[in-house]
Amino acid sequence: MKNQKRQALNRILKQAPSQSFSKLATHTDTLEQARKLCRAALAETHLVKVAHTLSKDLGAKKEDLAAAGLPIDLLQFFPNWRRGSRAGFKPRSFGLRPTPTGAGKPLGTLRLQLSHHPGYIPYALILIRDLLRNTDSSVPVIVMVNQGTDLAEMQTLINSFHPSARKRVRLIEGKANTAFAQDNARSARDQDGNPVMYIPRDFSKGKNRQDDALSETEAQRQYGVGAPS
Repeated sequence: MKNQKRQALNRILKQAPSQSFSKLATHTDTLEQARKLCRAALAETHLVKVAHTLSKDLGAKKEDLAAAGLPIDLLQFFPNWRRGSRAGFKPRSFGLRPTPTGAGKPLGTLRLQLSHHPGYIPYALILIRDLLRNTDSSVPVIVMVNQGTDLAEMQTLINSFHPSARKRVRLIEGKANTAFAQDNARSARDQDGNPVMYIPRDFSKGKNRQDDALSETEAQRQYGVGAPS
C-alpha cells in the first residue's frame, strides 16, 4: 500500500469515534471511505502487502480486515502474511484441469454477449467483424444483446461488416448482468475425467450481483455436472 493511501486511511480512522474497522460499521460514510482506499490499494498492490500494512501500521485485526473489504479467506494460503511475506504460498487444489481445446474439431456456433457497457460495445463490434472475416462462412454467430436494443438497426450495422453477416448472425435479446460472458463459470474436468463447471468465488454466492448467483445444486439440475467454487 502506497504511503499516501496509508496516510489517508490513518487520517480517516483517527477522525472516527473508534480506530477499529469492525466498529466503524455503525459509521457508514467513514467505513465506506476506508473501504474505497483499500479497494484502490488492492488494485495496485498484492493482498499480502495490504493486509500486512493494515495489521502492522494500523493495528487492524483479521475481523477489521474483513470489515475493510479484504478477502481474508485467501490469507490462509499465505502462512507468512503477517510478516508481509508471500513465501509458502499454497493454494487449495480442486484437482481440476481445463477442458482440452484446439483445432482438432471444426468450429460450431459462436455465442457472443454484447455488453450494455458503452466502453465495451466498440470492441465487441470489431470482434464480430473480424470473426465474420476470419471464420468459415458456415459458422453461425449468435449475439445476445440487452433487452430494448434496436435489433433492426444493430442487424443493419453488422450486415455491413461482411457479405455473409445477413445469413450468419442472429441477434437475441436477453438479460446480461455481467460485462463478461465467462464471469459465471468455466468448463473443466475432475480427476476422473468427468465434466464440471468451475464457478469463480465471487459468483458462487451472489456476493456482487444476486442474479448471477450459481450453485452446485442448480448446475447439477440444469446441466448434470458438479460445480465447485
